[in-house]
Amino acid sequence: MKHFSWPSFKRYWKSGVVELWRNPTSKSQWERFTQFTIDMIFHGFTSADIWSVDCCIVEFALPRLKKFSNYPVGGPTENITEREWHNIINNIIKGLKLYQKDRCSGEVLSEKEKKKRDKGMQLFFKYFDHLWN
Repeated sequence: MKHFSWPSFKRYWKSGVVELWRNPTSKSQWERFTQFTIDMIFHGFTSADIWSVDCCIVEFALPRLKKFSNYPVGGPTENITEREWHNIINNIIKGLKLYQKDRCSGEVLSEKEKKKRDKGMQLFFKYFDHLWN
């Protein structure tokens, strides 16, 4: 059995159990629920995660980055102060939230929000290998 993925479980619950509750006689829903259960047990994620890998990664990263921002250790070895590092992490979190809002929820972003999203994503890529504690 693989590592359990909370974002996968949320998708699994929404797509499988809720649909079965709404329509318990649907054969295709039972087959889908069974396949998702097998995927979850043997792979740690469901095929629903493959449909939107970007959203799955954002759902996985956001709560961890929020927790990470509470710890003042880690960060790049460049001349960046603790406060600047904290601001970088917060900009990354804002960028990922806006990415999630735009790409995963389908909401339309303003131009200002798009710039913040892009800035956060650029910082995420730039400092990805410094996200350790």
